[in-house]
Amino acid sequence: MPTDFTPAQDIQDAMDLANLLGIRTEYVTISPITASLAKALKVEVDDSRARIPVANIVSRTRMVMLYYANVHNYLVAGTGDRSEDLIGYFTKYGDGGADFLPISHLYKTQVRRLAEYLGVPPGMAFKPSSPQLYPGHKATGEIPIDYEKLDPIERMLFDDKLSPKEVAEKTQVDIKVILVLVCVDTSFLIALIRRKPEAERRLESYTQEEEEISTTPICACELFAGAYRSTRRDLEIKRVKGLLSRMRLLEFTIQACERFGKIRHEMEAAGTPIGDLDIMIASIALAHNQPIVTRDVGHLEKIPGLTVRT
Repeated sequence: MPTDFTPAQDIQDAMDLANLLGIRTEYVTISPITASLAKALKVEVDDSRARIPVANIVSRTRMVMLYYANVHNYLVAGTGDRSEDLIGYFTKYGDGGADFLPISHLYKTQVRRLAEYLGVPPGMAFKPSSPQLYPGHKATGEIPIDYEKLDPIERMLFDDKLSPKEVAEKTQVDIKVILVLVCVDTSFLIALIRRKPEAERRLESYTQEEEEISTTPICACELFAGAYRSTRRDLEIKRVKGLLSRMRLLEFTIQACERFGKIRHEMEAAGTPIGDLDIMIASIALAHNQPIVTRDVGHLEKIPGLTVRT
């Protein structure tokens, strides 16, 4: 599914790889489709401000075309790997919208070495990542470091649970590059609104380590519910909005929904059920590979795989 700016070598590599693996191919040029969408939306494709939205149209058009597979009762396989998933380097409803992701547990460097082991020519296996969603598009233009450095950082942060400072010391990579996404729960957010010193000190420590603070839609809903119950409604709503404006709101994805179902089932089966809201918060954090910061560990520490900080 090339565009009119897809390099000829990329097209040839795709055809050669399909032949090597015995995969039937269909060749569909998508530029007329993306151009029609841009025209209908009155978007100037040459406008630099529209570059990323138009680029995502290209990715989503490809996924729409791939779902032609349903005609044959096929499933659509995604190409996302763990390196990309952990930093959110994919297009929602584009390459991130597949039915299943067979290599999502492997880091990029592992995928390349697996390809080499399976006999894929080195020129393809170790070819620099280039999404080509716009002319000259390279992954290195959007990711601050290459995958040979990124993968060890991600392993240390998410698998070994090291702090950003420890990872920076071990890898000799500037800590400003090493962003750890920290998810805070409602109890911690309430402490910040109430200006509790210990919560403010913890928030300051994350800021000093260049950590990005995030929370879940569930926590945000609980904050607004509390604000509307308050006798100082307008002031509390203003405080909640001010606090949330400084944070990233994590998406409640399908993966998070599935985790919710699994965790709830397993805990009920084990005779240790907990509240649905706590499970939702934990499921969102787990789906985004993030620890939770809380002032009330409570039931959260019972959830398998969840890293809880106090």
